[in-house]
Amino acid sequence: MALRKLLGTLGAIVLAAGLAAGCGKADTAPKEAQSPTAEEESVDAGAEEAEAKGGDAAEEAEGSDAAADTEGSVAAAEAEGGGQESDAKEAETVAAKVEVFPETILMDQDGIKVTVKGFDLDEYGERNMTVTMTNDTPSEIEAYGIEMIADGRFVIGQGSIVVPVGATVSEKYTLSDSDLKKAGIISIHDLSMRLEIRGDGLSDSPLSTDTVSVVTDTESEVAERDMSLFQELYNKDGVVVWLESKAHHDEFGDTESLILVQNSTDNTLLIEPILSREDGRTTAGYNIVPPHVEYTISNYVNEGDTCYVRISLVRGKHDFDELYETDEIDIKMP
Repeated sequence: MALRKLLGTLGAIVLAAGLAAGCGKADTAPKEAQSPTAEEESVDAGAEEAEAKGGDAAEEAEGSDAAADTEGSVAAAEAEGGGQESDAKEAETVAAKVEVFPETILMDQDGIKVTVKGFDLDEYGERNMTVTMTNDTPSEIEAYGIEMIADGRFVIGQGSIVVPVGATVSEKYTLSDSDLKKAGIISIHDLSMRLEIRGDGLSDSPLSTDTVSVVTDTESEVAERDMSLFQELYNKDGVVVWLESKAHHDEFGDTESLILVQNSTDNTLLIEPILSREDGRTTAGYNIVPPHVEYTISNYVNEGDTCYVRISLVRGKHDFDELYETDEIDIKMP
């Protein structure tokens, strides 16, 4: 019995020792794959989402850059196209300012036809108007007293066109920058033109064409004059004449003195600037001034010259009655 108890006790001790050794080996054995916890799953999912967002953001950024480049190219192309369109419109505007009006009839009666067309630019960039006359009368005719009035300021009043029987003749008249500048005109808005025609087969009184009036797409602009430099010579019955008593140098370096005439009457005037030279010579000019215009006359002068003006009313073929003769005024040099 005692031996059996002793053997049972020894067996229990050996079993306990084996169990204790087995527990120790479990810590040193390789760990098997384990299922992640909920917290670990959340962290991994966040990392994956961040990585995915990062990729998407990179793709979006790359797409945005490409879109920006495309938009920039489109904008540049539009800007370039807009610039070209703007240039084209500007060119059209300039062309519109140059080509003011098409061929227009001034007269078409009794075998005489007169047309005018403008403007075209010459090689110097100055405006030209073309006058064309056809003569189907039995005798030669001549147009003279050609009037061009820009914005109420008389610009050109000279020149003539002789047309033989059965012929058509064209002449060009230039509205030079110098003429416009002397008239104080910077830009033209309204322009009118008229001619007088005479011939052996016509009546004693010359024929006058209709007045053609054209309007440009620009606004009228007139230069301000320093009237303190001018001396009044005449002021009566709607006619005023001023003389620039201090001469100046023009664009060509010549010395000139201007005479300003304001004709507010219904009559055509003949203005005679008369220069008394220092050497005793006297020179005179003739200038036709239509009704209701201002006219600037250029007077070329020298040291010691004096000037006075004769104002006459024109009747028929320069058969005039003298209206007034001003006093002589010294012209000072610049």
